Amino acid sequence: MVEQEKTKIPVVAVVTSAVALNEEQRLKLSGVLSKKQRRPVELTLKTDEAVIGGLSIYVNGLLIDNTVKKQLQEMKTSITRSLRLE
Repeated sequence: MVEQEKTKIPVVAVVTSAVALNEEQRLKLSGVLSKKQRRPVELTLKTDEAVIGGLSIYVNGLLIDNTVKKQLQEMKTSITRSLRLE
């Protein structure tokens, strides 16, 4: 497939958030991801209160997890490790 044709094929991004994104947020996120991916991005939106806040984005085999849940898990791991070292 020619490189120029590949840039026209949309890629799907699965986005998980604690609350539903509004239209402005969806458009902005789609635009940012499209620019990064260099092709159109179609969003598949999910809500999961367990993430508490932030976004988890899975696109093109890459997971970008910037959720509060993930940050709390990382803090817990860090604290547990430092307590073991003492």
